[in-house]
Amino acid sequence: MAKPGVALAPVGISRLVGAIKRCASAGADYASERAPAGSSSGLLSAETSLKRLKPEQLRPRPYPESMEDPIRLLSSRQIYQGRLVTLREDIVILPKGTETTYEHVEIKHGSSTLAIADNDDVWLVREWKYALGRPTIEVISGGMEPDESPEDTAHRELREEAGLVAETLIPMGRVDPFTTMLRCANHLFIARGISQVPHEREEGEIMECMRVPLTEAVRMVMDGEITHGSSCVLILKAARWLETARA
Repeated sequence: MAKPGVALAPVGISRLVGAIKRCASAGADYASERAPAGSSSGLLSAETSLKRLKPEQLRPRPYPESMEDPIRLLSSRQIYQGRLVTLREDIVILPKGTETTYEHVEIKHGSSTLAIADNDDVWLVREWKYALGRPTIEVISGGMEPDESPEDTAHRELREEAGLVAETLIPMGRVDPFTTMLRCANHLFIARGISQVPHEREEGEIMECMRVPLTEAVRMVMDGEITHGSSCVLILKAARWLETARA
């Protein structure tokens, strides 16, 4: 049976701080588990060759404190099914017995990849976004096809959008862009060992490729020039990852 979205509840400052600390600790444990034998940093080195990733390897760890679903689902109906978007309406009972409605949106899941050259330049794309009515600067991203793994999608989008082929993909976790009513997991990768080939863009992909130093990409995030959520997270993670790997 489908599960509704998570209800919002008031959280005290001390509990919030504690939750942040627990999540940070869990993230450190997660990175340590994925590090190659003998690694002291708990992070994958840029030269690490990864075997084909299985979907279960990219699923997030459970929340440090177990939490049962406090909301009871009464009924669910699909309102819209499109090529990329599904919308459903759930009737639920809240913990104190109140009946309410959740509107639940699911969008095709995807991958976002930051290709990094040996000199720490990175490839970004500047693309016109119809929904925003303006261009944005982002890492290379795209939706997963039904028969693809997150890694497959990353490789395909690198070639299609920027004409890049990567020897190695390094997983950097995932982002859930908007957790209240939207399900759209986005898997993050760093790409290394880059070579260039002709791009294979689709007709609707109106974009240009940019190659800039990673430090410039970080500045663009901090100055608000890059606003795409997964791109912001991945660029900052990549900067931290390189800094730690070289420490």
